[in-house]
Amino acid sequence: MMRFKLSRRVLGIVGMLALLGLAGCGGIIGPTVLVTDLQLDPGATGTLFIQVFHLSGLQVVQVGPVGKITFDPQVIQVQGLEGANGFQIFASSIDNAQGEVVFLLGYPGGSVTTGGVLELEVQAVGKLGSSTAIELTQIDLLADASGNVFSQYDLRAGRVSIGRLVDF
Repeated sequence: MMRFKLSRRVLGIVGMLALLGLAGCGGIIGPTVLVTDLQLDPGATGTLFIQVFHLSGLQVVQVGPVGKITFDPQVIQVQGLEGANGFQIFASSIDNAQGEVVFLLGYPGGSVTTGGVLELEVQAVGKLGSSTAIELTQIDLLADASGNVFSQYDLRAGRVSIGRLVDF
């Protein structure tokens, strides 16, 4: 019997590809900002992704000072943020005591319509079986290169669950 252990990054990429497949099949049909789901072993670290869908020419994303990403700090702690697919972080704040993250992202000289814009490196600090929603309470600004603001879009929360990953 052959056993394979998949890394968390491989599982995250497979999950991201599944989400992109859903988007192509009608699962996400309008402008959407989505947080991916993640399962971690106790004490392990992994990456959550903030994805955008159908936001033509997106160049700026600001969450804060009004909006924020929220999570249960008894379940996970955010270790760091990194821009994705050409996006760069211009400002950010991680408050693991309150379970909040705010940030300003931009894509100098480029834009995306669908894809990842932000990676959040998180560590599981909760007990086996615990979980937390990862919610975008509000987006303060979504804009294209010309300064046109996207005002209509869906926000979809993600979830981090602490559980044992299975060996295949």
